Amino acid sequence: MSDGFLFGMHYAKSKVAFGATDTVSRAILIQLADKRLGPLYRSCNMPFPIGHTAIGLATFETAQSPSARGSRLAPVLFITLLANLPDLDVLAGLILQGNGAVFHRGPTHSLLFALVAGYAASHLWRLWHRIPRFGFGLCSLLVFSHVLADMFLTSAPVSLLWPLEIYWTPGQNTWGQVVDMVLYQSYQDAGIAIAAVLYVLAVRMVRAALKGHSLNIFARKSIE
Repeated sequence: MSDGFLFGMHYAKSKVAFGATDTVSRAILIQLADKRLGPLYRSCNMPFPIGHTAIGLATFETAQSPSARGSRLAPVLFITLLANLPDLDVLAGLILQGNGAVFHRGPTHSLLFALVAGYAASHLWRLWHRIPRFGFGLCSLLVFSHVLADMFLTSAPVSLLWPLEIYWTPGQNTWGQVVDMVLYQSYQDAGIAIAAVLYVLAVRMVRAALKGHSLNIFARKSIE
């Protein structure tokens, strides 16, 4: 399938979303895009919640200083929420139209959404003291890690620069299909989770080595 055809189909879906005036043409475009692009999206090994959570934890490890880390459950749950936040469009589609794909990879999979959601999340601690106090940059980065993962780990596009561009996922995902994917297909995220664990261990080893090296330098200077 050519890139030009893919662009044309995505553009057609975008025009439909913004309200084409010709009802017949609109229906034809939807059917054509779903028929030709649906298998493409279904064949993508997209990350599931476990994979996005693992990437979010690796992102947190990279962005935070060692002294800011903790083993408490609340930060892990908050990271999990932010790293999976863009997929709320699936829940919205299921509730509003019974199709989890209808809004998927639209505005919530964009840089603007990551910034807005990150700003809101960075102030949630004001509502309840048990909510971790993460900064705006970290919250935005955790949300954006989801968008980047979908961009680079799948062949399906995201609406990165929304509202300047918009893409929708063709096809049909019912409640049963979504639950089945989350509960029974998450094993596909094993590779992502293992890679994230190895990355975190490597980062900590490097930091420990650098810290030990700096301590040795300071020790030598004090002896001199």
